Amino acid sequence: MLYPLVQAGTAQRSVWFNPYPAQFRTPVHPDDMPFDVSVAIGEQLLRSHIAQVHAQCPAAAIVLVGYSQGATVAGDVAATSLIPIRETELLADPRRVPAMAHDVGPSPDGVGVEVGAGARVGDI
Repeated sequence: MLYPLVQAGTAQRSVWFNPYPAQFRTPVHPDDMPFDVSVAIGEQLLRSHIAQVHAQCPAAAIVLVGYSQGATVAGDVAATSLIPIRETELLADPRRVPAMAHDVGPSPDGVGVEVGAGARVGDI
């Protein structure tokens, strides 16, 4: 997925994995934190990291990648960031709406679990 970016040049790159507690309280895991609380922590950590990178190198091209709950975190931050985000890759996005997506490659018809359930995951 990121191979074209890797091949695009020889500029310095760094990868950061968001250390947020990716949890989703369910009847099977009643001690886990609620989805929305986990997402909020992930967003706070990601915004802080983006601000730190931008302060050190304002010209840095920031790319966000998220899978499942991480796609919710990355998508929400990308949609509201005051710092420019060069690219955002969302896989298995719970908030995916095909008509609103800018898909590259295969574009399945399905919607994300939040959209399909008619509720936010945190409310399920």
